[in-house]
Amino acid sequence: MDRSRLLHGDRGARHRRRDRPVGVLAASATAFTVVKLAGAVYLVYLGLAALWHTRRREPGTPQPTPAPMPAAAARGTAFRQGLVTNLLNPKVALLFLTLIPQFVSPGEPVPATTAVLAAVVLGLAVLWWRLFSLAVAPLGRLLSRGRVRIAFERVTGTVLVALGVRVALADR
Repeated sequence: MDRSRLLHGDRGARHRRRDRPVGVLAASATAFTVVKLAGAVYLVYLGLAALWHTRRREPGTPQPTPAPMPAAAARGTAFRQGLVTNLLNPKVALLFLTLIPQFVSPGEPVPATTAVLAAVVLGLAVLWWRLFSLAVAPLGRLLSRGRVRIAFERVTGTVLVALGVRVALADR
């Protein structure tokens, strides 16, 4: 039970829900249908655009040149960017302020236990991102091959069109 219902009854709760954009969509079938169909049209557009870009070209037609890859950042620059991003990211702070204290039992030294748990999270994150960074280059080379890229674009385009049609035909 939410606060609006406790204070104002069912009528107040319905009024509060209509004040929010999601509440407006829930209360108005027409608004919901318009947003749903706009989303469906956009998905179909994205899918058709992906399929259009994979069409076969006439022999002798020059292939478009891919955009040049940006220069890699120096290690120090990349480290500073990642550090600032994480320090300014509220999700990281929320993780440490809300999740980790749940695992500190009463009677345990709070700073020491919290530090150990934070170090475990940090170690797992460093391991994950290191493995991810090692996999990026080979995957990039694989996905940039002509046939693989075209197949990937065609599958993605087909999925987007199918999702758009499904959203358009869904009841609610």
